[in-house]
Amino acid sequence: MLIAALLASVCFTTSSAQAQTVAPGPQVMPHDLAQQVFDRAVDILKTTVDRCLYNNRETTAEAVRVIDFLVSNGHDDLAEIVARYFVNEIKDFSDACAGYATTSCRRAIEKLRMLGATQLARELRELCIRALAAIDQSEENSIRRIRAALP
Repeated sequence: MLIAALLASVCFTTSSAQAQTVAPGPQVMPHDLAQQVFDRAVDILKTTVDRCLYNNRETTAEAVRVIDFLVSNGHDDLAEIVARYFVNEIKDFSDACAGYATTSCRRAIEKLRMLGATQLARELRELCIRALAAIDQSEENSIRRIRAALP
């Protein structure tokens, strides 16, 4: 896709006697392509982080409801088991989110560097670091809330 977009932005001359022909499709300048890569990466990152934080909040709320019910009915041992289950669910989902975000960021940063857009690559790298920190913080907060619900 990157090669096709770059080819679409280049004019080919078959000979000096022939007029220039352009590959079909809109012309995309490398700067515009870099901005598109950056914008798409930011959209993916935002969606991933939002989904992860939402899932962690919902899972935590459900865990606390179940744990409170079990504890109020004298099932502390079962509440411990349920807490471990929900903590593992949150860890697994957060790890999957972080893995997806990391892979997406790496690919986009590599594309930006290939396009010579080093400033956009640095900006995206910083956004990725903050996004991963947000996922990590959400995971920690969720686990802390679940553990606080235990007796």
